[in-house]
Amino acid sequence: MMSIGGWNQPSGEGRWDFFVSYTARDRSWAEWIAWQLESADFRVLVQAWDMVAGSNWTATMQDGIRYSTRTLAVCSNAYLESVFGEQEWQAAFAADPTGADRRLLPVRIEACPRPGVLNQRVSVDLFSLSPQDARDALLQAVREAIAGRAKPPAEPRFPGGGPMPPRAPATSAAPTFPGHSDSVAAGPTITAPSGRAAPGAEVGECRALLIGVAGYEDDALPARPELTPQLDAVAEALEGVGYRAEVHDRSRLGGSAVKTAIHSFLRDAGPADTLLLLLAGHGVHHDGRDFLVPADADTGYQPFWDVCVRLDWSETISRSPARRVLVLVDAADDLDEALRVTLTEDGWSEGRLSPGDGTDHAYLVRRTRYPHAASPLLRVLTEVLGERPAPADLPALRAALRRHLTAMAPTSLGGPGGRDGSGWPGDAGDQAGPSCGTPAVAGRGEPCELRVVEHCDPARFRPFPAAPVAGASAVADHPWRRAAERHAAWTLMTDTPGAEELRTATIELAGVLGGARDRAAARLPADPWLDQQLALRLVKRVEFLARLLGTEPPPLSPAEAALLVAMPFLGEAVGAILVADATVAHPGAGATADLRSGAAAALTADFASFSGRHPRLLRRIDRARRTADAAAAEAIGWWLAHRWSVWRSGSQLGPVLGELLGGLDPDLPIGEVLTGPRIIALLTALRAEPAYLNRPGRAATLRDQVTVAAATADEMTLRERFVGYLLAVAHRMALEPAALPVVVVEHLGVADAVDLAALAETIRGAQWQKRGRSGRALSARCQHQAAAAGCGPARRAQSRGPGALAA
Repeated sequence: MMSIGGWNQPSGEGRWDFFVSYTARDRSWAEWIAWQLESADFRVLVQAWDMVAGSNWTATMQDGIRYSTRTLAVCSNAYLESVFGEQEWQAAFAADPTGADRRLLPVRIEACPRPGVLNQRVSVDLFSLSPQDARDALLQAVREAIAGRAKPPAEPRFPGGGPMPPRAPATSAAPTFPGHSDSVAAGPTITAPSGRAAPGAEVGECRALLIGVAGYEDDALPARPELTPQLDAVAEALEGVGYRAEVHDRSRLGGSAVKTAIHSFLRDAGPADTLLLLLAGHGVHHDGRDFLVPADADTGYQPFWDVCVRLDWSETISRSPARRVLVLVDAADDLDEALRVTLTEDGWSEGRLSPGDGTDHAYLVRRTRYPHAASPLLRVLTEVLGERPAPADLPALRAALRRHLTAMAPTSLGGPGGRDGSGWPGDAGDQAGPSCGTPAVAGRGEPCELRVVEHCDPARFRPFPAAPVAGASAVADHPWRRAAERHAAWTLMTDTPGAEELRTATIELAGVLGGARDRAAARLPADPWLDQQLALRLVKRVEFLARLLGTEPPPLSPAEAALLVAMPFLGEAVGAILVADATVAHPGAGATADLRSGAAAALTADFASFSGRHPRLLRRIDRARRTADAAAAEAIGWWLAHRWSVWRSGSQLGPVLGELLGGLDPDLPIGEVLTGPRIIALLTALRAEPAYLNRPGRAATLRDQVTVAAATADEMTLRERFVGYLLAVAHRMALEPAALPVVVVEHLGVADAVDLAALAETIRGAQWQKRGRSGRALSARCQHQAAAAGCGPARRAQSRGPGALAA
């Protein structure tokens, strides 16, 4: 098994996913098709690009036919009369005469017959379509050819007319609630406002996809660099209110990649999910429609909107299984007048946003233009998400955004186009159609205006998870508990006796650990190396690696799944407690440290002994103090405290784990899995080099395979070393600030110092992009050479990690 293109489907052993067969007259079509396929991450062999000077044309064509998983025939009248074209498609036909493997994919570019046996193959027609529709049709046909069927993502409409029937209940547990065999039979529930379970209601996941085009290949289009940190901040805020938020790969912001990502996001939703789609960048308007400008848009291409991404996704939303979809658009025609004349028409934000059946949805679109400044919308959205409770419905969300935007521009709330003169068209629900007026241009004291379109009952539209009922434990609503509950590892484990009990106990433990970590973090308000999102970021990396293992048969035992879920939270909770306990000793504690007690004095002596291993940093602390750079001195001291805590953890882990895990019953599955020696060994492996597990003597600590709860009904296997590998690689990918090499700290308190706030932004925005067939390469915007050097070990350690694990 290997990944093919953007859809992670199995392929054969071919060097290429597609060999594009065409005749010379159709070269432009062949190049266009090849470009779309490669933009979707497929490997393509096409003569126009791969027959360079010195190539053996005949040998390369033979290799293309023999070693490509599929042949895509660009069919036209000229192609069907070509001798070479006929040889190429007939060779693909002969390799798969029944069509069972779909080795031959005919694509017609003009109305032409399909003679003989070619007529037995289902084709896709691209002629008489716009570029956008042709691209969608091509990629949809490819997706269906790979999958082997064309089942729609949502239930088809009832052909007899009348209202849409309710969706049929799932025949198995929904992906967001794996293993809930008991609750599936009884029907899942949600909490009603009164605190009682709402009868018949379904619980779904809240998922967000954030797509922001911060830069463009065409230099004529102005960049929006502020989008990168703003999207990261919004993603963190969404995670804080219960969303699973994903920032779309910043290296794949071309038109095809953006549309494919949106299609997949809407298509792959669960039947009760709430989806939030955020689009940001530049926008253009044409003929009553609004478009987002992708990164690969060429201002020299006319009509320009043909290479852009439409904002009206209502038709696709209507076919989505999701319960509700909210689309937020922080875009406008923020262009200089010279560009606006050639690229867009007046009327931005007034485009058609059609109603759709079956799924409640709403749009919030920025109307105000900011041609020479940054839009405030994402910053305000982050502020609103930070309030508790989060807005309970669409009117509350509109009101909260309006309040914050008004506070930013107190001198004027007016603006053209609003029904009440407020500059907020659609405050009562813009369901009848587009509002009138021309989008405002931001000026002194003017607020940001939004257009609101609601194809739903706004008072019943819940954009965010419900807040816990009065009296509920804060632990039950902790972000760690929510992340543990929806962890992908549960969908990859075998269904054995005791699995559900272990899952429930692990989820509850995550909430307890979150509370313990929060209490420790409250003692570290000045620690610049404390990363509030480290555990959640590590969870995402673990999920990514686990998904590489495939799904059939389930690759994880319940014990392995429980450890992969619990260890990121346990590791951060333990780390925060150890650092908090060390604050009485290290230089970062400053004048607040109480050094009078004997215990504090012993800790101070121990810390001084450890710090002596870093004489250069101690000299840097002294120099920073002499130059009144207290912030640099304290930051170095805090880094030493983190390293000291790891160094002394061998003697401290036992008592800390006793406090955190002492309440676990050793006779239950959770107690059998989370034993003290096993947890200590995994915590050691977590922050070690992945190669650490191969060193002599490691086998005695983490074993290749062991039986948990042996000779009982709950018996399960556990590959300890395998779990250790996954955690070690995931930790490297998560980029813990305090675990970065000393070169970063050595650049504090100097003339060209590392900015720790910028370093945190670098880590939040870092992405692991594809490298070759199975590797990953770290892509991060480093604002200092020391930061780039510090990330180097993580990049080298992980370059072959996922591929090795998948194998």
